[in-house]
Amino acid sequence: MKKIVITSLLSVFFLTACTDDETVDPVAETGMYENGIFVVNEGSFGAEEGSVTFVDEDLQNAQNKIYATANPTSEFGLGSVLQSMFFYGENAYLISNGSNLISIVDRNTFEFVGEIIGGLNAPRYGVVADGKAFVTNQASWQTSDDDFIAVIDLETLEVEKTIDTHAPVEYILEENGKIYVQNASFSMGNQVSVIDPESAIITQTVSVGEGLNSIEIQNNTLYALVNSGIKTIALSTMEVSNLIDFSVNNGFSNMKVRGNKIYYTSGNAVFSLEIDQPENPAVSLIENPNIAVLYGFAVKNDQIYIADAKDFSSNGRIFVYDISGNLVREIPVGVAPNGFYFNN
Repeated sequence: MKKIVITSLLSVFFLTACTDDETVDPVAETGMYENGIFVVNEGSFGAEEGSVTFVDEDLQNAQNKIYATANPTSEFGLGSVLQSMFFYGENAYLISNGSNLISIVDRNTFEFVGEIIGGLNAPRYGVVADGKAFVTNQASWQTSDDDFIAVIDLETLEVEKTIDTHAPVEYILEENGKIYVQNASFSMGNQVSVIDPESAIITQTVSVGEGLNSIEIQNNTLYALVNSGIKTIALSTMEVSNLIDFSVNNGFSNMKVRGNKIYYTSGNAVFSLEIDQPENPAVSLIENPNIAVLYGFAVKNDQIYIADAKDFSSNGRIFVYDISGNLVREIPVGVAPNGFYFNN
């Protein structure tokens, strides 16, 4: 179903970024959200719908609940359990897992553009290829047999096809005209599948190891974090190789590959290791005992971003570190922050 609403450009206010003990002062701005960071906040189950925080790129100003600010009279909300976001053209697409909803906004003003409803069942993450969105759906939580990929026409905003995976689905990436799906969720699963976006057919599936929880692509190589270590897949041949063996798995997750380094987390700590020297032990960059629940993680432009969900019912916060692990900024955000999305 397609719904389009056109609203006037609204002026918005930025809140000076601060810690929980600081006073928040509004700073008037132009209403544009270019060159900054969107923080997706899940909200609390049944108590508060999801929200988005915007932080400008110099980390000096932040504004919570920017969707409500940009659309004060809109009848359309973001739904419950705001899971993730992806971009296409001038729009941002916000996936609500709890409401089976994708809200579409202008990525620079956050004004409502439309929404996608129908054909979704516990949607998680999305990516765009050939002008169509491919969105992972977990459906029933009791089984992975009903998981699927929804193929969405971004002109009509309707699900035109579904791809049954017969395996769990979670993260989804696009690279050089192909789509790669993590067939594992909550560390249950061991495969990566390849989809041809033109035919919307799974063309290949490879096993990488039990406990798969993160995938990343860099330089035509897919990196997969599993219980036993880090595997690589050469995308030209889909051959799986062993990069790093973990002598002990300490619940490693949230793998990010940036340049010559791999970053991942465990508890409230962040580690890094060099791709070309995998025999060297990982370096502990950050250990912050004040982080209650490390729930979101990103590495971008020589900065490390951590989202602390606290108790999942009160407002969370994000911590920004430099690449050496020095704290740069702490900023209060919404309830249950789970991810960072960079608009630049």
